[in-house]
Amino acid sequence: MSDNTFDILERLMADHLDTALHESTEYKEALSAANEIFEKLKMELTKEQQELLDQYFILSSETTAICEKIAYRQGLRDLFKILFQDE
Repeated sequence: MSDNTFDILERLMADHLDTALHESTEYKEALSAANEIFEKLKMELTKEQQELLDQYFILSSETTAICEKIAYRQGLRDLFKILFQDE
């Protein structure tokens, strides 16, 4: 499967995922709780510690996004392999 096909499918997935997250009460509650704890934590840290923590979360989020993209693409490959295998 070409990278262009994956790019198209990823855009579709991103649109659907955004809608699903927007509608998910469970996601909203978890995000709200995480943000609340994060803000409490930041109040206890020095400015330098806050900046390090912010950098950590940015890099951690980027790493997670890359892992999710790789897992999504591998899932598509596996799905197509199953659907189009010779019987």
